[in-house]
Amino acid sequence: MKPLPLQLTCLLLMSSPPAWALQDATLPNESVCQVTGEATCCCTTSQAAVSRTTATYSLPKLRLTDADGNSISLATALSRAHPVVMQFAFTSCSTICPVASATMASVQKSLGDQAKQVRFCTISIDPEYDTPARLTEFSKTLGADAGWCFLTGDPHDISLVQKAFTAYVPNKSRHEPLTFVRAANSDQWLRITGLVSTKDLLADVQSVLARTEKP
Repeated sequence: MKPLPLQLTCLLLMSSPPAWALQDATLPNESVCQVTGEATCCCTTSQAAVSRTTATYSLPKLRLTDADGNSISLATALSRAHPVVMQFAFTSCSTICPVASATMASVQKSLGDQAKQVRFCTISIDPEYDTPARLTEFSKTLGADAGWCFLTGDPHDISLVQKAFTAYVPNKSRHEPLTFVRAANSDQWLRITGLVSTKDLLADVQSVLARTEKP
């Protein structure tokens, strides 16, 4: 196994990902640290950098493609009938995406039976590379259970989704670690910026489950 840079080692320990996330981890040369601006990493290096805000987003009316190759509307994927936990990622990422995705996988496992009430969703920001087959492999690597959709689609449509969530960046390798959490029958999203820990994200999701609004 290749040695891990100090910054990524700290992040992996902070987020408590499964063991697979530690394998063959490397940092791309083009990555820029969100804290120092130095070309060393593309992620924050301190849990103190995690921030939470609330916002409402207007979803574009478009269709994406799931890991089975089926067309699905964004509104259906992020159904208001369920609490939702959503992230943007890409499967060839070797820095923040594996850590953030592993955290979401840990939360899904930790929820136990409650996980059946929650819709988890990962939207690829590298749709030209991330085919349904690659998304399927990615989901298997994460150990994702039922109720977690992995989406790709037309590059233009993907950019519209990113822009709708104020998350668009031209260079995918410089995207922020973002996690979005929403209660059922609600238009308000919790926007978490930074690599949130499994413990804290689990608490966020459980809070949403406890206060899910009635239709």
